Amino acid sequence: MGVTHGLPELAAAHDEVGARLQPWGFAPEGRAYSAHLTIARIKEPPHGAARAVIRQAIAPEPADAGNARIEALTVFRSRTSPKGAVYEPLLRVPLS
Repeated sequence: MGVTHGLPELAAAHDEVGARLQPWGFAPEGRAYSAHLTIARIKEPPHGAARAVIRQAIAPEPADAGNARIEALTVFRSRTSPKGAVYEPLLRVPLS
């Protein structure tokens, strides 16, 4: 789900965090920033016609996740394994 309201502020926070992490050897993300909410993840996506059916089923559905007040920014470390990803919070910064 894409984020629309508050997008300029989220993008600015993303850029600021990236700039502050560079001196510690963290390279900036190579892709453009895309604020979103992941509501499902398919571990082994189907191929061919089955994949097209899934895309067709979810693409035309508009959705509204509502509004949320963001009170803190948390930097996570992501470690992947065969069992899935583990997210470790490294730093939490209050925004108010």
